[in-house]
Amino acid sequence: MIIGFVAGTALALQAQPLPNIVIAPELQATDCGNPEARTQLLQQGDAALAGLEPLMQATNQIEARMDARGARLIALGKWTDADRKRFGERLLSDPAFAAHVAKTQQFSTSLMETLEAGFAPPQDDERSCRAILNMLDQISRNSAVVSEGWQLIDRAYSEEERRLDVAPAAQPIP
Repeated sequence: MIIGFVAGTALALQAQPLPNIVIAPELQATDCGNPEARTQLLQQGDAALAGLEPLMQATNQIEARMDARGARLIALGKWTDADRKRFGERLLSDPAFAAHVAKTQQFSTSLMETLEAGFAPPQDDERSCRAILNMLDQISRNSAVVSEGWQLIDRAYSEEERRLDVAPAAQPIP
């Protein structure tokens, strides 16, 4: 499950929204019933997916940042590996986070159904075109859900740091 947000200021870690996924309007407006437009979209599929790159980069940075927050608590002697595991278990049992997980699972299921239906044999360019557009739309709409998840995780870490009387990192954790 890939979930993410862009984090950090010069002095402390703060949850911020993920970057918007930019899907070119001309790709979004593709008429899959038009063979020329459909061919153009199918040929530009990689370009459409390139719009997802900032989201993927931000997600990787956030995952590293959250891992570093846990490692920092261990390095400060405030946590053990067992404490870190319990933190994750508590997070998973939190009703707000459980609701978030349900949303992401619903998205994953919907996305897989879209891909399976769009690319199942026999191959059909019009159906594939519609599947690509549907997939891009779903991913774009899901970025808010992903951002919400990282904000919940960030909030849980902040609460844990306060509980343990640990000041925020002086510099953003890479």
